[in-house]
Amino acid sequence: MKMMKFLTVILAAVAICSIAVAGPDWNNSGAGSMWTNGANWAGGNAPGTGGADNSPAIHGQAVGPTVNADVGVMNSVWHGVFGTQPGALIITTGGKLDCITYVLGSQNDTYNDAVITMNGGELKADTFKIGDTQSGRVDISGGLMHAYDTGDQLLVGATGSAWSRGKINITGTGEVRADTLLMNTGGVQTDSRIFIDDSGVLKVKGNQTNSTTDLMSYIDDGWIYTTAPKTIGVTYDDTWDETVVKAIPEPATLGLLAILGLAFLRRK
Repeated sequence: MKMMKFLTVILAAVAICSIAVAGPDWNNSGAGSMWTNGANWAGGNAPGTGGADNSPAIHGQAVGPTVNADVGVMNSVWHGVFGTQPGALIITTGGKLDCITYVLGSQNDTYNDAVITMNGGELKADTFKIGDTQSGRVDISGGLMHAYDTGDQLLVGATGSAWSRGKINITGTGEVRADTLLMNTGGVQTDSRIFIDDSGVLKVKGNQTNSTTDLMSYIDDGWIYTTAPKTIGVTYDDTWDETVVKAIPEPATLGLLAILGLAFLRRK
């Protein structure tokens, strides 16, 4: 009887896990490593085409999928969670991926395995889990990544796992927006970071400029940072009801740019 109960529990757990991750696996067997190529997915149908489950898993391949078109709405994307060598998801100009939950995290204690790389396009989720169970990284130099609708969450090293570690690098013209941003809540790892440089920008809903807000504490603790001698600048945009975070050049650099601008105007 005890054995039967034990087996019942095991089978129930397996069934629940199967439901949770029922989507096709990325196998990179087709040409071009494109998301939309069904040959790159187990079962022969790309997620979002209507012929495949829309909870894909990206792992086990050195090269991940490239999104260069609107691939539709996913339930959940499981990136790197179930194995090593997940490969990078690449989103380029014209690419769009929309999902309820994006789970990014490799079973490896570095930021170098589970990676999202964006140089354009759009990545949207109700909940981003950046660094689920272990570590994950987002490099965005162009395009828009957002969890910006009411109730949406951007969780960076804040997924409930004690070992959750996440990093987001916002550079170039990359833009990240969040209705709610949470960082380093696991209690063990507290080295999750958001790096901002160039014209990269982070926007968080509401007025977060008060010194008591989570956002300002993340900046004060160095969890949101830039390259010295630049500093992190925080302003509230009451037109859009959002707090804007970006890298600010040092005053000397700003003065030099102003002088060069005047010289250019005089020449004209």
